[in-house]
Amino acid sequence: MYHRFVRRGNVLLLGLGLLAAGGAAYWLRSDGPAAVSPPDRRPGVGVAGPGPAAPDLHVRLAAGGHVTLLDPTGEPPRVLHEGRLEGSAEEVRAALGGLEAALVEATADPALRLLDGYSTVRLVFEVDPLVPWEQVEWVMGSASSRTARLWRMRFLTGTPEPAVDIDLPKDRSIPDDERGVFLMLDVKLRHLDSAGSGSRRTRVTLACAYAELGAESLLPVGDADETTFDACGEFTLPSHAEPSDAVASVWQRIEDVLRARIRDADRPLGFIVTPPIRGGQLPFRDVLSAMLLLRRVGVERLRLDGGPGRPLTAADFGGR
Repeated sequence: MYHRFVRRGNVLLLGLGLLAAGGAAYWLRSDGPAAVSPPDRRPGVGVAGPGPAAPDLHVRLAAGGHVTLLDPTGEPPRVLHEGRLEGSAEEVRAALGGLEAALVEATADPALRLLDGYSTVRLVFEVDPLVPWEQVEWVMGSASSRTARLWRMRFLTGTPEPAVDIDLPKDRSIPDDERGVFLMLDVKLRHLDSAGSGSRRTRVTLACAYAELGAESLLPVGDADETTFDACGEFTLPSHAEPSDAVASVWQRIEDVLRARIRDADRPLGFIVTPPIRGGQLPFRDVLSAMLLLRRVGVERLRLDGGPGRPLTAADFGGR
């Protein structure tokens, strides 16, 4: 059985994603940022909102840990940085440091900054399906660092389905329109096999509960003293070596289970849980499939949640 207990008055676990070196919290949205005030274009003053036609930068993550930062406005796109996220810890840190420096340089124009210092530039991820999820998280950490401060991110799906947009939260506040009673849906992904086994199977565990999302807390519904997430299904995805229709069949079964739990009046809120030990080596395709699955069943707000701990903002995430 898979349970999560959140006691009354505890601080809300706002999408906690624990990495090997720390944690990360971030919002996932399928509809992009909300409408904002017109940008302030005074010289030397950051933009008041995302503004129209903010430029994109693309980052490609390929097999073997290869990472490439691109400016897509040229033909062909201009390479801003190349590195490799495999090898010794020092080599990986150097590659991420070079990526961060390239992002800072590419987004240095003050007209592309909000008043709070965050960038309006969106980082678009093009990720090979079998790239380990932890490498994606490392890049997100470099992008949201205290110097780069990118918070608008997009994942291309490589399918006809629309991309998934991600907004990293800047603080722990919860807007008024995002409070109330929700059906909480947990999709926990856990890598079952060792890195060198070649099979790369993933266990998917579903858990569901009703809870009230308050100003700062996740509160039980009714008179209960705690919110309990009860397991409502467990599945094992075939390895990447098996036919794609076998993988699709399992995801369809998972979707059927979730749809059966959602009533017409429900407001579903989705968590994608990737534990730090068995979550980092997940193939990217499985995490992306979970995002798209939750979107298909009507979840408008998704979070990544790596386990218990204090809630972290984008500043915490990028500061590690």
